[in-house]
Amino acid sequence: MREPRRIVESVMVDGRWLMRDRRVLTLDEPAIVAEAERVARAAWTRLFAERPDLKAPPGLDLSLR
Repeated sequence: MREPRRIVESVMVDGRWLMRDRRVLTLDEPAIVAEAERVARAAWTRLFAERPDLKAPPGLDLSLR
C-alpha cells in the first residue's frame, strides 16, 4: 500500500492564513504538548498509586520539568 501524499501545504480562509508551509497557525502547539504531558503524567502517577505492583515502562519519566 502506498503512503498517502501530503498535498495540502497552506490554507487561507476569509483572508486569514490558518496553515502555512504545513504548520497550523491557529493553535498554540507548545501549550498543547505541555498540557498533554501534564495530563499523561497525572494519569501514570494515579495508576501507580492505585497499582503499586505495576512497573513503569522503560523510559517513562514522571519527574516534573
